[in-house]
Amino acid sequence: MIDEYVIAASLDDQWRTVQAIKRKSKERGRPEQIAAALRHLAEAGKIDKQEQPIELHRRWGSGARRLGPQLKIAMYRRRS
Repeated sequence: MIDEYVIAASLDDQWRTVQAIKRKSKERGRPEQIAAALRHLAEAGKIDKQEQPIELHRRWGSGARRLGPQLKIAMYRRRS
């Protein structure tokens, strides 16, 4: 079971990804469980969430070309 209070206590004022938060908090568990706990905290209004859009492009061959739909990376930080 993931302790949301431990995760929230490890956050600071920098935007961090789920993997960075997992490393910083040293909370054991799968990244999916950490991400679910972070989403729950963000929906409850206890932390801030930002989604950063990322586009993937092929950069080799006869020219750059977009590869599929746009991805979004979720980033979290302590509420200021």
